[in-house]
Amino acid sequence: MKSLFTKEEDKKKKKKLIFAIDFDGTIVSNSFPKIGEPNKKMIEFIKKIKENGDQWILYTCRDGKYLQEALDFLETLGIKPDKANEDILDFEGKSKSCKPFANIYIDDRNAGGLVIPDVYQNQNQGD
Repeated sequence: MKSLFTKEEDKKKKKKLIFAIDFDGTIVSNSFPKIGEPNKKMIEFIKKIKENGDQWILYTCRDGKYLQEALDFLETLGIKPDKANEDILDFEGKSKSCKPFANIYIDDRNAGGLVIPDVYQNQNQGD
């Protein structure tokens, strides 16, 4: 069925997703404390997150100058995160935690290894 709304209106109506994505071993190959080679598939996925109007958190063990180096590198790739190691949402009853809230967590240390979810695979069906 064809939507009565424009794609822009459809994006506004859709519930926004928040992704928490690891850096070393996920966005880049694992070369800590250096920055590894970019994972092209993950970078394209992060670009889809932004194109779809969703948000992402850089969720990493890096801190201090190493975190800043990662943030600077991501900006050169055009995939600046919405936050780094902190919540996007601020909701009542949320305590300060080391783990930010996200709908989907992506990390090379997941059970089963690194998996890029196919949440956007069917977004153009019905056009």
